[in-house]
Formats: sequence, structure tokens, C-alpha cells
Amino acid sequence: AVLTIFYLGLDFVLRQWEITVEQAMMWGWGGAVMLSMPIFVCKKSSLKKIKQELKNSGRLLVILAFITVVANFLFIWGIQVTGSGPAVLLENMQPAFALMLGIFFLSERFTSRESFGTILMFGGVVLIGTLKGEVSISATIAITISSFLFALHSFLIKCYGQRMNTIYFAFLRG
Repeated sequence: AVLTIFYLGLDFVLRQWEITVEQAMMWGWGGAVMLSMPIFVCKKSSLKKIKQELKNSGRLLVILAFITVVANFLFIWGIQVTGSGPAVLLENMQPAFALMLGIFFLSERFTSRESFGTILMFGGVVLIGTLKGEVSISATIAITISSFLFALHSFLIKCYGQRMNTIYFAFLRG
């Protein structure tokens, strides 16, 4: 809820300054890369760890990069079409998808509270998707697929990232 309020407030500020969602995301990503680059690249020991992480997790990084690009494209397009309010609500489907992936592929247990929450989330998606004229169905589908892809991203890290060095993996993924 706090993150949703933050995004809605941020959307208001961005609209006042006439900054698009793509610009804000690019500045955020670019700023993080520029701040972290000297920490990881200036030391020989860090470079050695980066090379080792590329060797260990190179394929996973490529797959995750592809998933991230597609998910971000769908999410940004959905925000442009629907606005940030419905987009943020739809993006909150990520935990439900992560839960379903865990149940189906990792044999995780499903509690009654989790099932109730999942039903509520899907009900919200249906409700948002059927708002007449306010939210396009294609944008609803795009943002929902984006949420699924972000959940898949987390799922793949959980399944195949046991040997990874988290800090260096996150740097390379960024």
C-alpha cells in the first residue's frame, strides 16, 4: 500500500515536470549504474568476482535480461495507455503469480489465507479490466503479463541462482 501511494505521488510530480515514465525509469536505472560502477570496476578483486559470476550465471543473466526487457516494455506501454493508478494496482499481481509458480513447480504449500488473497487479486484485475472506457483491455493484459514475467524472473533466480554471488549478480543484472 505504501509503495502504491509512493508511485501515485511520483506520477503526480512527473506529470507536473512533464517527465515521461520511460525517462524516469531510465534516469533511475542510469543513476544506479553510474553510482555503483566505480565500486565494482575499480578493484581487481571485484573484477575477478564479476568474471566468475559471468562464468557461473551467464545463461541465467541472458534469460533474465530478456524477461526484464519484455516485462518493462509491457509495463511502460500499459502505463502510457492506462495511467499509473490502474497500472500500479495491476502490477501488484506479482505476488499471486509468484505464489502460483511456487505451488506448481516447487511444491510449496498453499494456505487458505493465500488462496483468499489470490482470489481477491484476480478479482481486482477483472474489475479493473472491465472499467468501461477507463482502462483498455489490451493494457490490462499487458500489465498482467508484465507482472507474471517479473514473478517468473524471481522464480528463476530461486530455482537456478543458488550458487550465485548475490551482490555481483545484481550488479551484472542491472
